[in-house]
Amino acid sequence: MISLRVLWAYILWHYGRGFSELAHFWASIILFINHFFSIPLLIRTLFSPWRRMGEATRRGGLHIGDYFGDLVVGLLMRIVGFAVRMPTIIIGCIFLIGSVLLFPVLFLVWLLLPPFALLLIVFGLYYAAFGL
Repeated sequence: MISLRVLWAYILWHYGRGFSELAHFWASIILFINHFFSIPLLIRTLFSPWRRMGEATRRGGLHIGDYFGDLVVGLLMRIVGFAVRMPTIIIGCIFLIGSVLLFPVLFLVWLLLPPFALLLIVFGLYYAAFGL
């Protein structure tokens, strides 16, 4: 009798509170991926110099060579920043899209798990009693 009460309590949890916990888990995964890859920050700073690297010469007067040298170094650091940030954004978006697409599958598995487990128990008892 106790096992039936435990089974009933599990079914009530699984199809009741378990769904809300599953949705909360999914939202946490989405937030984790977003924060782990820092997608909004990387998009905002996509064309910023890599690690704020650059070269700034502070000599008095107008030196055209120093100006163009700083311009080239700044441009190269922006290209490096773009080359590092863009793959990170792409990989983060792939993980986000994958988790969004995988949630319905997880939801379906969650729905079918108790009947599937019961089916396995019944088949196991049948084959244990009557053999193959």
